[in-house]
Order: sequence, then C-alpha cells, then structure tokens
Amino acid sequence: MAKVLIHLKSLATSSDDLLRKMAEKMEQKFAKYWGDSFDQVNMLLFVANVLDPRCKLEFVTFCFSSMYESRKVEELKSNIKELLMKLYNSYIGGSDVRNSGGVCFGDIHDGSGGGACAGASSSIMSIDLFSSFKMMKQSSNDDISSKNDVEKYLTDANESTSNAHFDILTWWKLNGHRYPILSQIAKDVLAIPVSTVASESAFSTGGCVLDPFRSSLTHKTVESLICTQNWLRSTLLGEQIIQPTHEETEFYEVIEAEFGRPIVAQQEQAAEE
Repeated sequence: MAKVLIHLKSLATSSDDLLRKMAEKMEQKFAKYWGDSFDQVNMLLFVANVLDPRCKLEFVTFCFSSMYESRKVEELKSNIKELLMKLYNSYIGGSDVRNSGGVCFGDIHDGSGGGACAGASSSIMSIDLFSSFKMMKQSSNDDISSKNDVEKYLTDANESTSNAHFDILTWWKLNGHRYPILSQIAKDVLAIPVSTVASESAFSTGGCVLDPFRSSLTHKTVESLICTQNWLRSTLLGEQIIQPTHEETEFYEVIEAEFGRPIVAQQEQAAEE
C-alpha cells in the first residue's frame, strides 16, 4: 500500500501531462478506497505488520515517514500502538495471567496449615525468609513481564530480513513463551484474510456448480468439483502434465516400444474378428 501511494504521489508531479493526469485520477481512486491518509483502513492491517518480527513498529513508521509529515506520522504511530495495547489488555483479561501487588505469606505454608500476610508478626519467625524473598522476586518478574509484553517485543531486536523463506507463524510458535499474550493476538490477527477476493471467487464458482438444474449435490461433491477445477487450471499442474522431463519421455518411449505394439496388434486382430 505504501509503495503504491509513494509511486502515485511521485507520478502526480511528473512533467508528462498524460502521465500526471492519469496518476492524479489513480490517486483519487486510491483515496476513495483506502483514504487519503489511511484513515479508512482497518488498523488491524497495521497491527499485522507490527506483529511481523522483521518489521515491528519501526518499519510501519518508516513507511509513513516517506508519505506524510512528521505530525501525521506520530499520530498514526500512536494510534497503532494504542490499538495494540487495547488488544493486549483485552487478551490479558481473559488469560491466566494475573497481576499481583505483592506476596502474601498466607500462600506459604509452614507445615501447620496456617499463615498470615506480610504485616503479621505472629508467624513470621516460622517462615523461610529466603524462600519468601525468592517467591516475591519471581512474582515481581512475572508481573513485569506480563505488564510490559508489548514494550518488550517492540524493544527487542528485529529479526533479520535476509531470510527469504521466513515463516512468521513458525516464529511465533517458537517464541510464544517469550510473549505469551502477544502470541495469542498474532494467532488471531494473522489468520484474518487481507482480502475478500478469494472468498468472493469461491462463492462465484460455487454458484456456477450449484444451479437450479443441479441443486441436490452434497457439500463434499461441490467441494471436490471446485477443488478439481482449481487444480486443473493450475499452471504448475499443467506444466507437470504437458511438459514431462527428458528422462520421463525416454521412459515412456521404451514402455511404448516394448508393450505398445503387441497391444495395438491384439486390438486390431480383435476388431477384425
């Protein structure tokens, strides 16, 4: 989207009148569907870019900075981060992560089944203070980690962009323990189709398969017909069938030379009889 808008803005200042007018009309069409400053775009699209560990918020901000003035860039950046924090707070409210204000000694049993909070002095001497301190530190670390999950992700180093076969879903699967809440957000956000073209095409194809004269097909049959049509029209599949390798061609020629002629002769003899 950023590339398209950058090119349109560049071409709109071209010295070529025809090219400039065409670019201006295309820019108007772009603004109609995407907004002049992405104000009509679903912000989850930007969140999906932020959840790409190769990009994060810096890449989105960099793209904006090449298109808009600094004030607008900061506004968009703030809106994206605010939305991400809202998602985080929403997810953390329904997760098992719980914020704790401190350690209660009542949770630490001394063998008698009793206990009191930190302010109680009656049983403090019977408690292992080192163990209590260790639990307090662990609770504090977990609390900080859960509160700053977004900040931790955004401040961590970006993944390298040199890997052409980078799989973002695998990355989140392997690093989900580092960002437990964000990994849940990524699982849901990255599953959203970026376009409805594929869905509309499937429904259009389904309308051709199921018509008033053929309306009693089961859903499995319809799925098989649509998928088979897609596979048959696939360029890759067509190349594999129409253009066999040289070794395959030689193999088929040998098979035909050894077995093809007797079969043909038998068929001709049977036809004469």
